[in-house]
Amino acid sequence: MRKPAQYRLLFVMTMMAVGFQACTVQQVALYDQPSSTDTLDHIGSFYGLHIWEDKINSEVWYSPEDTVECLQVTNVFDEKAGSEGALLITWNKQAGCTWLGLGIGWDGWASKNLREIYDKAAIQFMVKSPSGNLNSLPWAMALEDYSGGQAWAGVFSRFIENNTVTEEWTRVQVPLTAFDINQFNADISTVKQLLIQFESDGSVYINDLKVVPIEGGFIKHAEVPYLPTMPATTLSVQENNSPLEMEHGKVWLSATDGHLLMVAEVEDATPLMNKRKDGEIWNGDAIELAFSTNPDVYTQRKSYYLTDRHVIIRASSEPMIWDVQRKKALNGKVNVTETATGYVITAEIPYNELDVLPLIPGETYGLEVAIDNSDNGEERLEQYRWNNPGNEGFHQTPGMWGNMTIGPGLSAR
Repeated sequence: MRKPAQYRLLFVMTMMAVGFQACTVQQVALYDQPSSTDTLDHIGSFYGLHIWEDKINSEVWYSPEDTVECLQVTNVFDEKAGSEGALLITWNKQAGCTWLGLGIGWDGWASKNLREIYDKAAIQFMVKSPSGNLNSLPWAMALEDYSGGQAWAGVFSRFIENNTVTEEWTRVQVPLTAFDINQFNADISTVKQLLIQFESDGSVYINDLKVVPIEGGFIKHAEVPYLPTMPATTLSVQENNSPLEMEHGKVWLSATDGHLLMVAEVEDATPLMNKRKDGEIWNGDAIELAFSTNPDVYTQRKSYYLTDRHVIIRASSEPMIWDVQRKKALNGKVNVTETATGYVITAEIPYNELDVLPLIPGETYGLEVAIDNSDNGEERLEQYRWNNPGNEGFHQTPGMWGNMTIGPGLSAR
Protein backbone atom coordinates (compact mmCIF):
# COMPACT_ATOMS: atom_id res chain seq x y z
CA MET A 1 0.00 0.00 0.00
CA ARG A 2 1.11 3.56 -0.60
CA LYS A 3 2.57 5.70 2.13
CA PRO A 4 1.06 9.18 2.54
CA ALA A 5 2.97 12.24 1.41
CA GLN A 6 3.89 15.00 3.86
CA TYR A 7 0.49 16.56 4.38
CA ARG A 8 -0.09 20.01 5.73
CA LEU A 9 -1.08 18.79 9.18
CA LEU A 10 -0.90 22.04 11.12
CA PHE A 11 -3.65 23.62 9.05
CA VAL A 12 -5.89 20.58 9.14
CA MET A 13 -5.45 19.88 12.87
CA THR A 14 -6.16 23.52 13.69
CA MET A 15 -9.25 23.50 11.50
CA MET A 16 -10.55 20.35 13.10
CA ALA A 17 -9.91 21.59 16.62
CA VAL A 18 -11.97 24.70 15.96
CA GLY A 19 -14.65 22.91 13.99
CA PHE A 20 -15.42 20.36 16.72
CA GLN A 21 -15.67 22.79 19.54
CA ALA A 22 -19.30 24.10 19.31
CA CYS A 23 -9.26 19.25 -17.22
CA THR A 24 -6.07 20.45 -18.35
CA VAL A 25 -4.66 17.00 -19.08
CA GLN A 26 -5.62 14.51 -21.72
CA GLN A 27 -7.45 12.11 -19.42
CA VAL A 28 -10.24 14.66 -19.04
CA ALA A 29 -11.54 13.48 -22.38
CA LEU A 30 -12.85 10.42 -20.54
CA TYR A 31 -15.47 12.65 -18.94
CA ASP A 32 -15.94 15.42 -21.47
CA GLN A 33 -16.79 13.39 -24.59
CA PRO A 34 -19.65 10.96 -23.94
CA SER A 35 -21.30 9.28 -26.89
CA SER A 36 -24.73 10.36 -28.03
CA THR A 37 -26.18 7.12 -26.64
CA ASP A 38 -24.36 7.31 -23.28
CA THR A 39 -26.53 6.46 -20.27
CA LEU A 40 -23.86 6.84 -17.56
CA ASP A 41 -24.58 9.03 -14.55
CA HIS A 42 -23.11 12.50 -14.90
CA ILE A 43 -23.35 16.12 -13.73
CA GLY A 44 -22.98 18.36 -16.76
CA SER A 45 -19.99 16.96 -18.65
CA PHE A 46 -18.46 15.35 -15.55
CA TYR A 47 -18.81 11.55 -15.49
CA GLY A 48 -16.44 10.46 -12.71
CA LEU A 49 -19.14 10.33 -10.04
CA HIS A 50 -18.48 6.99 -8.32
CA ILE A 51 -15.59 7.26 -5.83
CA TRP A 52 -15.85 3.98 -3.90
CA GLU A 53 -18.35 1.26 -3.09
CA ASP A 54 -18.28 -2.26 -1.70
CA LYS A 55 -14.70 -3.55 -2.00
CA ILE A 56 -11.11 -2.41 -1.39
CA ASN A 57 -9.17 -2.33 -4.66
CA SER A 58 -6.01 -0.79 -6.13
CA GLU A 59 -7.55 2.68 -5.96
CA VAL A 60 -7.67 2.59 -2.13
CA TRP A 61 -4.67 3.01 0.20
CA TYR A 62 -4.35 3.87 3.89
CA SER A 63 -1.78 4.50 6.62
CA PRO A 64 1.01 1.85 6.69
CA GLU A 65 0.69 -1.43 8.57
CA ASP A 66 2.98 -0.22 11.37
CA THR A 67 0.10 2.05 12.44
CA VAL A 68 -2.27 -0.87 13.10
CA GLU A 69 -2.67 0.17 16.75
CA CYS A 70 -3.91 3.52 15.48
CA LEU A 71 -5.94 2.57 12.41
CA GLN A 72 -7.72 -0.50 11.10
CA VAL A 73 -9.52 -0.46 7.74
CA THR A 74 -11.45 -3.65 7.05
CA ASN A 75 -13.68 -4.70 4.17
CA VAL A 76 -16.64 -6.32 5.95
CA PHE A 77 -19.77 -8.11 4.79
CA ASP A 78 -21.49 -8.74 8.12
CA GLU A 79 -25.10 -8.02 9.05
CA LYS A 80 -24.44 -4.39 9.95
CA ALA A 81 -22.41 -3.70 6.81
CA GLY A 82 -24.94 -5.34 4.54
CA SER A 83 -24.53 -8.03 1.91
CA GLU A 84 -22.88 -5.65 -0.57
CA GLY A 85 -20.11 -4.83 1.89
CA ALA A 86 -18.70 -1.70 3.51
CA LEU A 87 -15.53 -0.38 5.12
CA LEU A 88 -15.25 -0.68 8.89
CA ILE A 89 -12.83 2.04 10.01
CA THR A 90 -11.52 2.08 13.58
CA TRP A 91 -9.00 4.74 14.56
CA ASN A 92 -7.26 6.16 17.62
CA LYS A 93 -5.08 9.23 17.09
CA GLN A 94 -4.06 9.15 20.77
CA ALA A 95 -2.15 5.89 20.16
CA GLY A 96 0.78 7.98 18.96
CA CYS A 97 0.76 7.75 15.16
CA THR A 98 1.77 10.84 13.20
CA TRP A 99 -0.82 10.63 10.43
CA LEU A 100 -3.98 8.56 10.15
CA GLY A 101 -5.93 8.47 6.93
CA LEU A 102 -6.77 6.90 3.63
CA GLY A 103 -6.84 7.94 0.00
CA ILE A 104 -8.96 6.95 -2.98
CA GLY A 105 -7.67 7.56 -6.51
CA TRP A 106 -11.01 6.87 -8.09
CA ASP A 107 -11.52 6.14 -11.78
CA GLY A 108 -8.18 4.38 -12.03
CA TRP A 109 -6.19 7.37 -10.77
CA ALA A 110 -7.24 9.39 -13.84
CA SER A 111 -7.13 13.17 -13.63
CA LYS A 112 -10.59 14.56 -12.85
CA ASN A 113 -11.84 18.06 -13.67
CA LEU A 114 -14.18 19.23 -10.90
CA ARG A 115 -14.01 22.92 -11.80
CA GLU A 116 -17.18 22.91 -13.88
CA ILE A 117 -19.22 21.43 -11.02
CA TYR A 118 -17.46 23.15 -8.09
CA ASP A 119 -20.55 25.10 -7.00
CA LYS A 120 -23.04 22.45 -8.15
CA ALA A 121 -21.95 19.24 -6.43
CA ALA A 122 -20.86 17.56 -3.19
CA ILE A 123 -18.91 14.55 -1.95
CA GLN A 124 -21.51 12.23 -0.42
CA PHE A 125 -21.13 8.99 1.54
CA MET A 126 -23.17 6.78 3.84
CA VAL A 127 -22.02 6.16 7.40
CA LYS A 128 -23.33 4.25 10.41
CA SER A 129 -22.13 3.73 13.97
CA PRO A 130 -21.45 0.17 15.21
CA SER A 131 -22.80 1.19 18.61
CA GLY A 132 -24.60 4.32 19.80
CA ASN A 133 -25.04 7.73 18.19
CA LEU A 134 -22.24 10.10 17.20
CA ASN A 135 -22.75 13.87 17.21
CA SER A 136 -19.77 14.49 14.95
CA LEU A 137 -17.15 12.90 12.69
CA PRO A 138 -13.68 14.19 13.66
CA TRP A 139 -12.41 13.98 10.10
CA ALA A 140 -10.95 16.24 7.45
CA MET A 141 -11.19 15.54 3.72
CA ALA A 142 -9.02 16.82 0.88
CA LEU A 143 -8.99 16.87 -2.88
CA GLU A 144 -5.37 16.45 -4.00
CA ASP A 145 -4.24 17.42 -7.50
CA TYR A 146 -1.44 15.91 -9.55
CA SER A 147 1.05 18.61 -8.49
CA GLY A 148 0.46 17.84 -4.79
CA GLY A 149 -1.83 20.81 -4.09
CA GLN A 150 -4.58 20.03 -1.59
CA ALA A 151 -7.98 21.58 -0.87
CA TRP A 152 -9.16 20.68 2.65
CA ALA A 153 -12.61 20.64 4.26
CA GLY A 154 -13.80 19.67 7.72
CA VAL A 155 -16.59 17.11 8.03
CA PHE A 156 -18.73 19.29 10.28
CA SER A 157 -21.95 18.19 11.94
CA ARG A 158 -24.00 20.44 9.66
CA PHE A 159 -22.95 18.21 6.75
CA ILE A 160 -24.45 15.16 8.51
CA GLU A 161 -28.11 14.30 8.02
CA ASN A 162 -29.98 15.44 11.14
CA ASN A 163 -26.57 16.35 12.66
CA THR A 164 -26.16 12.82 14.05
CA VAL A 165 -24.58 9.54 12.91
CA THR A 166 -26.87 6.73 14.11
CA GLU A 167 -26.79 2.93 14.02
CA GLU A 168 -28.69 3.17 10.71
CA TRP A 169 -27.15 4.36 7.45
CA THR A 170 -26.82 8.14 7.65
CA ARG A 171 -26.08 10.42 4.72
CA VAL A 172 -23.12 12.83 4.86
CA GLN A 173 -22.76 15.49 2.18
CA VAL A 174 -19.72 17.79 1.97
CA PRO A 175 -20.16 20.49 -0.72
CA LEU A 176 -17.26 20.92 -3.11
CA THR A 177 -17.32 24.61 -2.17
CA ALA A 178 -16.36 23.56 1.38
CA PHE A 179 -12.94 22.50 0.03
CA ASP A 180 -10.62 25.52 0.29
CA ILE A 181 -8.89 25.59 -3.09
CA ASN A 182 -6.98 28.80 -2.27
CA GLN A 183 -5.20 27.82 0.97
CA PHE A 184 -2.66 25.55 -0.74
CA ASN A 185 -3.27 26.50 -4.39
CA ALA A 186 -5.10 23.31 -5.29
CA ASP A 187 -6.04 22.82 -8.94
CA ILE A 188 -9.43 21.12 -8.97
CA SER A 189 -9.24 20.68 -12.74
CA THR A 190 -6.59 17.95 -12.21
CA VAL A 191 -7.79 16.06 -9.13
CA LYS A 192 -5.81 12.90 -8.40
CA GLN A 193 -7.48 11.51 -5.27
CA LEU A 194 -9.74 12.06 -2.29
CA LEU A 195 -7.99 12.00 1.11
CA ILE A 196 -9.66 11.37 4.48
CA GLN A 197 -7.74 12.26 7.64
CA PHE A 198 -8.86 10.93 11.04
CA GLU A 199 -8.58 12.84 14.33
CA SER A 200 -9.49 11.84 17.90
CA ASP A 201 -10.84 8.25 17.92
CA GLY A 202 -13.87 6.26 16.85
CA SER A 203 -15.29 3.47 14.75
CA VAL A 204 -17.77 3.66 11.84
CA TYR A 205 -18.93 1.84 8.75
CA ILE A 206 -18.80 3.82 5.49
CA ASN A 207 -20.01 3.02 2.00
CA ASP A 208 -21.09 4.47 -1.32
CA LEU A 209 -18.75 7.45 -1.71
CA LYS A 210 -19.71 9.48 -4.75
CA VAL A 211 -20.10 12.92 -6.28
CA VAL A 212 -23.72 14.12 -6.28
CA PRO A 213 -25.60 17.27 -7.37
CA ILE A 214 -25.88 19.73 -4.49
CA GLU A 215 -29.63 20.19 -5.07
CA GLY A 216 -31.52 18.55 -2.26
CA GLY A 217 -28.56 18.60 0.10
CA PHE A 218 -28.26 20.09 3.55
CA ILE A 219 -27.06 23.49 2.35
CA LYS A 220 -29.89 25.42 0.73
CA HIS A 221 -29.57 27.25 -2.55
CA ALA A 222 -31.63 30.15 -3.87
CA GLU A 223 -31.93 31.56 -7.37
CA VAL A 224 -32.21 35.33 -6.88
CA PRO A 225 -33.63 37.07 -9.97
CA TYR A 226 -31.63 39.87 -11.57
CA LEU A 227 -33.71 42.87 -12.65
CA PRO A 228 -32.02 45.19 -15.18
CA THR A 229 -34.09 48.15 -13.96
CA MET A 230 -35.71 49.09 -10.68
CA PRO A 231 -39.33 47.88 -10.48
CA ALA A 232 -42.13 50.39 -10.04
CA THR A 233 -42.84 48.90 -6.63
CA THR A 234 -40.70 46.67 -4.44
CA LEU A 235 -43.67 44.34 -3.94
CA SER A 236 -43.32 43.30 -7.59
CA VAL A 237 -40.22 41.34 -6.47
CA GLN A 238 -42.72 38.61 -5.53
CA GLU A 239 -43.88 38.16 -9.13
CA ASN A 240 -42.61 34.94 -10.77
CA ASN A 241 -40.20 34.52 -7.87
CA SER A 242 -40.41 31.69 -5.35
CA PRO A 243 -39.68 32.73 -1.75
CA LEU A 244 -37.13 31.57 0.77
CA GLU A 245 -39.36 29.82 3.28
CA MET A 246 -38.83 29.46 7.01
CA GLU A 247 -41.06 28.95 10.02
CA HIS A 248 -43.63 31.76 10.30
CA GLY A 249 -42.50 33.63 7.21
CA LYS A 250 -41.33 33.98 3.64
CA VAL A 251 -38.71 36.26 2.11
CA TRP A 252 -38.28 37.24 -1.54
CA LEU A 253 -35.02 38.70 -2.87
CA SER A 254 -34.01 40.32 -6.15
CA ALA A 255 -30.92 42.20 -7.32
CA THR A 256 -30.54 45.20 -9.61
CA ASP A 257 -27.49 47.13 -10.76
CA GLY A 258 -27.80 49.40 -7.75
CA HIS A 259 -29.84 47.66 -5.06
CA LEU A 260 -30.63 44.47 -3.20
CA LEU A 261 -34.42 44.27 -2.91
CA MET A 262 -36.35 42.36 -0.25
CA VAL A 263 -39.97 41.57 0.56
CA ALA A 264 -40.88 39.64 3.72
CA GLU A 265 -44.28 38.31 4.78
CA VAL A 266 -44.29 37.36 8.47
CA GLU A 267 -46.89 35.59 10.59
CA ASP A 268 -46.91 37.29 13.99
CA ALA A 269 -49.63 37.46 16.65
CA THR A 270 -48.00 40.60 18.10
CA PRO A 271 -46.59 42.32 15.00
CA LEU A 272 -44.17 45.23 14.73
CA MET A 273 -42.87 45.02 18.28
CA ASN A 274 -39.38 46.53 18.35
CA LYS A 275 -38.37 49.29 20.76
CA ARG A 276 -34.66 48.73 20.27
CA LYS A 277 -32.26 51.11 18.51
CA ASP A 278 -29.28 50.75 16.20
CA GLY A 279 -27.15 47.69 16.96
CA GLU A 280 -29.74 46.28 19.38
CA ILE A 281 -32.63 46.00 16.92
CA TRP A 282 -32.04 42.25 16.58
CA ASN A 283 -33.69 42.01 20.02
CA GLY A 284 -37.15 42.75 18.63
CA ASP A 285 -39.20 42.07 15.50
CA ALA A 286 -36.76 42.26 12.59
CA ILE A 287 -35.47 40.68 9.38
CA GLU A 288 -31.78 39.78 9.11
CA LEU A 289 -29.82 39.31 5.89
CA ALA A 290 -26.23 38.01 5.90
CA PHE A 291 -24.47 37.64 2.56
CA SER A 292 -21.16 37.76 0.76
CA THR A 293 -20.37 40.12 -2.11
CA ASN A 294 -17.25 38.27 -3.30
CA PRO A 295 -18.13 35.13 -5.31
CA ASP A 296 -14.58 33.76 -5.05
CA VAL A 297 -14.27 33.67 -1.26
CA TYR A 298 -13.98 30.36 0.64
CA THR A 299 -17.54 29.50 1.66
CA GLN A 300 -16.82 27.56 4.86
CA ARG A 301 -14.90 30.35 6.62
CA LYS A 302 -15.37 30.78 10.35
CA SER A 303 -15.36 34.59 10.43
CA TYR A 304 -16.63 37.49 8.37
CA TYR A 305 -14.44 38.98 5.63
CA LEU A 306 -14.44 42.65 4.64
CA THR A 307 -16.67 41.81 1.66
CA ASP A 308 -19.35 40.17 3.84
CA ARG A 309 -22.37 42.11 5.02
CA HIS A 310 -24.92 41.53 7.78
CA VAL A 311 -27.87 43.92 7.81
CA ILE A 312 -30.86 44.03 10.15
CA ILE A 313 -34.16 45.65 9.17
CA ARG A 314 -36.26 46.82 12.11
CA ALA A 315 -39.93 45.84 11.82
CA SER A 316 -41.78 48.62 13.62
CA SER A 317 -43.71 51.80 12.94
CA GLU A 318 -40.28 53.43 12.60
CA PRO A 319 -38.32 50.98 10.43
CA MET A 320 -34.61 51.28 9.78
CA ILE A 321 -31.69 49.35 8.23
CA TRP A 322 -28.60 48.68 10.35
CA ASP A 323 -25.20 47.61 9.00
CA VAL A 324 -23.79 45.30 11.69
CA GLN A 325 -20.18 45.23 10.43
CA ARG A 326 -19.82 48.99 10.07
CA LYS A 327 -22.08 49.86 13.01
CA LYS A 328 -24.12 52.45 11.14
CA ALA A 329 -27.64 53.08 9.89
CA LEU A 330 -28.11 52.87 6.12
CA ASN A 331 -30.06 55.22 3.90
CA GLY A 332 -32.39 52.75 2.26
CA LYS A 333 -36.11 52.72 1.58
CA VAL A 334 -38.18 50.61 4.00
CA ASN A 335 -41.97 50.22 4.18
CA VAL A 336 -43.92 48.26 6.78
CA THR A 337 -47.59 47.24 6.64
CA GLU A 338 -49.50 45.42 9.37
CA THR A 339 -51.73 42.60 8.09
CA ALA A 340 -54.43 40.38 9.57
CA THR A 341 -51.84 37.67 10.25
CA GLY A 342 -48.71 39.70 10.95
CA TYR A 343 -46.85 42.16 8.75
CA VAL A 344 -45.24 42.78 5.37
CA ILE A 345 -41.93 44.64 5.14
CA THR A 346 -40.13 45.78 1.98
CA ALA A 347 -36.61 47.16 1.67
CA GLU A 348 -34.42 48.67 -1.03
CA ILE A 349 -30.77 48.48 0.09
CA PRO A 350 -28.33 50.47 -2.11
CA TYR A 351 -24.94 48.88 -2.77
CA ASN A 352 -23.25 52.25 -2.34
CA GLU A 353 -24.68 52.47 1.17
CA LEU A 354 -23.25 49.02 1.90
CA ASP A 355 -19.93 50.14 0.36
CA VAL A 356 -19.74 47.01 -1.81
CA LEU A 357 -19.69 46.23 -5.51
CA PRO A 358 -23.00 45.14 -7.11
CA LEU A 359 -23.90 41.46 -7.12
CA ILE A 360 -23.04 40.02 -10.54
CA PRO A 361 -25.54 37.99 -12.62
CA GLY A 362 -24.40 34.40 -12.96
CA GLU A 363 -22.26 34.42 -9.81
CA THR A 364 -22.94 32.53 -6.56
CA TYR A 365 -22.68 34.13 -3.11
CA GLY A 366 -23.21 33.04 0.50
CA LEU A 367 -26.58 33.87 2.07
CA GLU A 368 -28.55 33.45 5.28
CA VAL A 369 -31.90 35.02 6.11
CA ALA A 370 -33.62 35.14 9.50
CA ILE A 371 -36.83 36.41 11.07
CA ASP A 372 -36.55 37.74 14.63
CA ASN A 373 -39.67 37.58 16.80
CA SER A 374 -40.51 39.48 19.98
CA ASP A 375 -43.75 39.75 21.95
CA ASN A 376 -42.89 42.96 23.80
CA GLY A 377 -40.36 44.76 21.61
CA GLU A 378 -37.67 44.55 24.27
CA GLU A 379 -36.42 40.97 23.95
CA ARG A 380 -36.20 38.49 21.10
CA LEU A 381 -38.00 35.26 21.90
CA GLU A 382 -37.29 33.28 18.74
CA GLN A 383 -35.28 33.42 15.53
CA TYR A 384 -36.39 31.55 12.41
CA ARG A 385 -33.54 30.87 9.97
CA TRP A 386 -33.69 29.82 6.31
CA ASN A 387 -30.58 27.69 5.77
CA ASN A 388 -29.70 26.58 9.28
CA PRO A 389 -32.92 26.51 11.33
CA GLY A 390 -31.49 24.24 14.02
CA ASN A 391 -28.23 26.05 14.73
CA GLU A 392 -27.53 29.62 15.81
CA GLY A 393 -24.33 31.44 14.91
CA PHE A 394 -24.66 32.70 11.33
CA HIS A 395 -23.94 36.23 12.61
CA GLN A 396 -20.40 35.06 13.38
CA THR A 397 -19.78 32.11 11.03
CA PRO A 398 -20.40 32.41 7.26
CA GLY A 399 -19.76 28.68 6.98
CA MET A 400 -23.30 28.23 8.35
CA TRP A 401 -24.88 30.09 5.44
CA GLY A 402 -26.58 28.72 2.36
CA ASN A 403 -25.97 30.33 -1.01
CA MET A 404 -27.66 32.28 -3.78
CA THR A 405 -27.01 32.57 -7.50
CA ILE A 406 -27.87 35.87 -9.16
CA GLY A 407 -29.55 35.27 -12.47
CA PRO A 408 -32.64 34.62 -14.52
CA GLY A 409 -33.65 31.48 -12.58
CA LEU A 410 -36.76 32.19 -10.53
CA SER A 411 -36.79 29.66 -7.72
CA ALA A 412 -35.75 29.17 -4.12
CA ARG A 413 -35.37 25.85 -2.30
